[in-house]
Amino acid sequence: MMKRTCLFIAIAVAFLFPPRIKPEANASASKDALIRKGMPPAILVVLAQEPDPKSNILTLQDYHRDGRSFIPIFRSKESFQQSTRGGVKKPIYQIDRRLLISMLHGPETVILDAGLPDEIVTSGEELKRIFPEPFDTSRSTSNQK
Repeated sequence: MMKRTCLFIAIAVAFLFPPRIKPEANASASKDALIRKGMPPAILVVLAQEPDPKSNILTLQDYHRDGRSFIPIFRSKESFQQSTRGGVKKPIYQIDRRLLISMLHGPETVILDAGLPDEIVTSGEELKRIFPEPFDTSRSTSNQK
């Protein structure tokens, strides 16, 4: 009888106090993998204005959705065309992913392939953590598209 009571108490305790699993850790790891897989080494960005050839400054264009600012980036010219339907009258450049990440401060919202079914919403902080490689400023990698 004592063994049966102990077993009942053990089952009750296990039911009432299940082990604490951190689903956010697993979700974070899978999101990191999704970003790592989805973000190519060279991406398309929309600039706020045509860059000055005598300057080393690129200003990224931000947009607003649901009252929040975000920076759209694109995997390819095709995804850019699908997302924007050709309605962007700003300079479009293909730049090295490391250059983009070096330009971010951290709290920015960045959306890869904004508006498409497989868009990825992330932040500058996440990108800096996932892709910590520094950008080599001795090489120029931007190309107008």
